[in-house]
Amino acid sequence: MKKNIFREYSIFTSPLYRLVMWLLIPGCQIGGAFVMKDNLDILRNVGLPQDDFATGMIVFAILLPAVLSVFIEPLSDIFFMKSVERKKIGGMVYLNSSSKGRGFFESAVIIDALRKLLVNGSIFLVMYFGLFDGLNLDICRYVTIFITLLGFLCLGLYLSRMGGTFMISVMSSLLLLYVYAGYIIVSFMLPGWVDVLAIVLSCVIIVFYFFDIHKKLERSYFDE
Repeated sequence: MKKNIFREYSIFTSPLYRLVMWLLIPGCQIGGAFVMKDNLDILRNVGLPQDDFATGMIVFAILLPAVLSVFIEPLSDIFFMKSVERKKIGGMVYLNSSSKGRGFFESAVIIDALRKLLVNGSIFLVMYFGLFDGLNLDICRYVTIFITLLGFLCLGLYLSRMGGTFMISVMSSLLLLYVYAGYIIVSFMLPGWVDVLAIVLSCVIIVFYFFDIHKKLERSYFDE
């Protein structure tokens, strides 16, 4: 990885964007999850219930602040790479004419895509050890929920970029949020093969998303 890749990333993102997406929103999601758990009286000195549906509802309630990433991340793309357009150097026109412009563009896209994976992974990791410790939540089930989150997140980003408008981004993100919420709630009642299928599909979507980013990056850079 290039030594100045984060410097190149800062060209495309404003300080406010980096503050909000790297620190503020993740902090609010983790804090909101702790508040959510504290308000679930059923968990105090009891643990997760035996009923699978009730367990799914409780796990979803605790994870709700983190689950909102399925809605937040696609909308954040609207503000991504706005800084370069405000530069008094010609914005993307300048980068297209520069021999190093494509490298800057690639660095920004790659770092922000990795941010989505790493930040959400850190949130789920903190939540597992900070919120579900002692509640006997199966780690395999939790990992499945996280991997499917990444799958839904990448699918939301893809649909948002395909749509190209703010309203399409909102509608597609909300739809995926509802579907993912329903999956978490009923996941504790589903057979094991459904979890395996969900993981495989999510991994396919994630790989396709990064592949699509690379291809679209080349096409947009050369105005194809």
